[in-house]
Amino acid sequence: MQLSILNKLGDKIVLDSDFISKIIQSLNMPHDSRILDIGTGWGKMAILLALHGYNVITGEPNKWAEWENNAKIAGVFEKINYQRIDAQKLDFSDGNFDYVFLLGSLHHIPDKDRVFNEILRVLTQEGKIILFDYTKKRIEQISKNSPYHPPAVHPRSILNSLSVSYQYIIDDKNEIFCFLIEKN
Repeated sequence: MQLSILNKLGDKIVLDSDFISKIIQSLNMPHDSRILDIGTGWGKMAILLALHGYNVITGEPNKWAEWENNAKIAGVFEKINYQRIDAQKLDFSDGNFDYVFLLGSLHHIPDKDRVFNEILRVLTQEGKIILFDYTKKRIEQISKNSPYHPPAVHPRSILNSLSVSYQYIIDDKNEIFCFLIEKN
């Protein structure tokens, strides 16, 4: 998979794409996997998944047009299905997805416990949650330009209260982390 196309999309997409792509590759997901990306934003997660050959349903409460332009430039627009999604009340049937991804979205969602319960509900028994979010260090950098940006959130205490197991991975710069989460 060529990530060189990402250079046309700018820093918001390129930043962390190597780390995220390595995680995607390590999952060895079948290409017919049912994948949900919660929190489209600029489209980074959905675009990276699509560049790896996956079809993705993505969304958030309010539509951002930026992801569409980015997906078209990357040549993967047709692999991404955008829907309005409220992460606290997912409008999908139980066990609908094999993988649920979140990239930089958890710290924007008010009721994190409810989000995890909803994700676990729509996830198959063998499914996985792949949660990427930013460390306090990265959030402090973001807050310099966006002073009202929500603070960093570390979901370990929430995960410890659920019937899940997880693996924690952090990048070399200590700016983005990933939790690979499975149901017990």
